[in-house]
Amino acid sequence: MTGPGAEAMVPGVDTSLLLVGLARDGAAIGHLAASDLDRPVPTCGDWTVRDVVDHLAESYRFWRDVVEHRRTAPDQVPDSARRPDEDAIVVYQHELAACERTLAQADPDAVHWTWAGPRNPSFVTRRLAHETAVHLWDIGEALGEPIELDVDLADDGVAEFVAVIGAESRRGPAVNGRVEFLVAETGKVYRTQGMGDADVVVSGPAADLLLVLWGRLPVDTVEVEGNAAVLHRYLDGEGLR
Repeated sequence: MTGPGAEAMVPGVDTSLLLVGLARDGAAIGHLAASDLDRPVPTCGDWTVRDVVDHLAESYRFWRDVVEHRRTAPDQVPDSARRPDEDAIVVYQHELAACERTLAQADPDAVHWTWAGPRNPSFVTRRLAHETAVHLWDIGEALGEPIELDVDLADDGVAEFVAVIGAESRRGPAVNGRVEFLVAETGKVYRTQGMGDADVVVSGPAADLLLVLWGRLPVDTVEVEGNAAVLHRYLDGEGLR
């Protein structure tokens, strides 16, 4: 169970892959969601499909503003001027398209606020692509339309979770161990921070690993070898939608 740390294993972010994924999965959400905005989405707590769509539309609007204006703090982003009578799908599609254009045209060397490094448009593109993919899966499950996540995108989603999400919210003695994630399709390995061998190795298809990390699937969906308690402590980090 030896190998480099997660930070050394994270591949260079393929922005074109992420933009394609954002456009594809974002469009699929708009199509699916329009069929039943009031359907509950069990994997998102008490949210409905409408709540997920509104959440994503606001995320696209917020990050587009950050990138366009190179905001240095989140409180510099103006509050949404959306009217309560506006159609949720129309607003969503508008914000998605505007965000896609901004990210596609953004200067890759621009510096602006993000809640974790790097402080540039690639961070935003990556975060929104993975957030959109996971919420597409949520809506598909809610509507009885199973979604097959893109393998390469899901693989990078595992990398992002370990190197960024997990590194920000799951540090210190609360985890007290190291976790290694092995992606079946690509053979890539992502390991949490720390020294020494991994205490537990978690392996499976990229999509399953990603969905376990985000609390969408149970741990027994994937293969766990080693000290499972360390994995459970890692997964019990601060819940994120």
